[in-house]
Amino acid sequence: MWAARAVYGLALGGAVLFYCFYFGQLAWYVLMLAVCLPLFSLVVSLPAMLTAGIVLHAPAAVEREKTCVLQVYMLGWMPAARMEVRISVEDRTHPGQDCARWLHLRGEAPAEWELDTAHCAALRCSVRRAWVYDYLGLFRLPVRRPGAVIVTVRPRPVALSPEPPLPGAVSGGPMKPRVGAYAEEHELRPYRPGDPMRTVHWKLTAKTGEMIVREALVPCRARALLLVERRGGPDALDRVLEHLCWLSARLTQQGVSHTVLWPGENGVVHTALVDEAGQLDALLYRLLAEPADGADGWAPGWAPPQAEWSYTLRAEKEAADDAG
Repeated sequence: MWAARAVYGLALGGAVLFYCFYFGQLAWYVLMLAVCLPLFSLVVSLPAMLTAGIVLHAPAAVEREKTCVLQVYMLGWMPAARMEVRISVEDRTHPGQDCARWLHLRGEAPAEWELDTAHCAALRCSVRRAWVYDYLGLFRLPVRRPGAVIVTVRPRPVALSPEPPLPGAVSGGPMKPRVGAYAEEHELRPYRPGDPMRTVHWKLTAKTGEMIVREALVPCRARALLLVERRGGPDALDRVLEHLCWLSARLTQQGVSHTVLWPGENGVVHTALVDEAGQLDALLYRLLAEPADGADGWAPGWAPPQAEWSYTLRAEKEAADDAG
């Protein structure tokens, strides 16, 4: 803007000198044109400036060390001349790694910023300031800032070495009913409202005159716990989360529900239950959305709940511990 104003000032000064030393009518026209040009530019540009908007676009999740580009679009029912946007990227996992820069928008082409995905993190991308300029670049107006966009940089699953023995069905152990499932072992019981009609045992129903259903019995699974420690810096956290992804996926594939525990601030212990693949994404977002640098360890005297199987993931050393 200041460069445009400097150029206009020189042009206006030249028009004044031309008017002072040239006594023809042309000098008057040139001076009036130089004086009225900024006002004309503002009037013509004002509809586009008042309706200009900003849109941030980035993938919600990206794998670590993959290319991730934040795109900034300028919107409006009339094309604006130019826009300057101050973008801030806040690393919510590793405080102190924040960065910001100015991006320049012209026309429909978006401005792009390649985000740093070297480490697992939750990156909050937001607009700090935004200005839209008239067609001559002499005046500017603030633009309403859009909502922030959060990009989760996910870990890549890495197998533990050596692989720990994973829990499975308790052989010869108790069975539990599961409505709507199919299994070789089942029990018979009277029909209850809400039971699927495909579970009705029609032969016994015809003999007894009472609705009888088959309820499948599936083996009870061992209760599994995963204890996660997030201390040790970005590289250490990457290793822990890579092993967590691999181990949680293996447990989910075997149908083993597991609870993930990790310490938070002031001795608070956070928990998350994972019993299907989609819940792992929500767990990773929770782990990355709070600061990990300088995270507290387990509170003194705290003991994990009783479980048939548990595993501790820590940066310095991963150690399995069979509580059964």
